[in-house]
Amino acid sequence: MEAFLINTFSYPTVLFTVVLIVMVVYWLFAIVGLVDIDVLDLDLDLESDADLESLTGLAGLMVTLGLTGVPITIVLTVLALFAWLITYFGVHFLISPFSSKPWSSQDYC
Repeated sequence: MEAFLINTFSYPTVLFTVVLIVMVVYWLFAIVGLVDIDVLDLDLDLESDADLESLTGLAGLMVTLGLTGVPITIVLTVLALFAWLITYFGVHFLISPFSSKPWSSQDYC
């Protein structure tokens, strides 16, 4: 458990840990009914395909992936979860074995 906490709150993973905690709190509020699921949705009136090709940033990525009808909160939660998993296992398997941490090699079994 100590290795999990150290990896979770180490540098690259802590950024996504904070985002994931915020998203979990948001979803708990949404389950209870205090927040609407579509609270962060932005309505964009796109009339032609030329407008779709000129989008950049998050909107362009969502159009490219075909996620135009998906609420932004779901997209952010899934992205935060996958980013957290990638950074956690990157720290766990690539960085932790080569650093001088206080836990033993038995924690990796």
